[in-house]
Amino acid sequence: MKGEQKGDLIPVFFVFKYFWAVFLGIGLLNAFIYKVRSLKHIKEKPELEEGYNRLILGYAFWMSLPWLIMGAGILSNHVSQIFDYFRPRDGNPYVLAFFACVILEWVLLLYWIFFLEGAEKLSRYEGLLNRPLNNPILIKVFTVICVMGGVVAFTMMWVVSIPSPNFPN
Repeated sequence: MKGEQKGDLIPVFFVFKYFWAVFLGIGLLNAFIYKVRSLKHIKEKPELEEGYNRLILGYAFWMSLPWLIMGAGILSNHVSQIFDYFRPRDGNPYVLAFFACVILEWVLLLYWIFFLEGAEKLSRYEGLLNRPLNNPILIKVFTVICVMGGVVAFTMMWVVSIPSPNFPN
């Protein structure tokens, strides 16, 4: 029977098939942590409650979206495993949708941070970031560094031929 053979890779495959759910869970856990952190600040400044809630809900939505796209691709069997997402140049539509989603999120984030006063808004809401970043310039620099790191990683995935391990379905 499958699962009883010595050396069976089912547990390993299971982990890789549902790894997207781990990232989804981490993002939602972070949103919960942000909410808990915000309660102290809301108690001190109740007028900021709506802003905290909007930032936290926005974070939860935007952080979940790429992982839901990845999960849809894997669960629908259009993508066999998470490792396929390291090979966007293979042209899988679900993998490309994941990349398009993340790139769109970066563009929207940069637009919000630089042109819609997002950095200034974030600087007013203490406790959301691990470090007390209340300087909009530092928030802008940090955002650019993070996005640049993502661009480098995405570029490497497009340029380098990363082998995908074969696990049984």
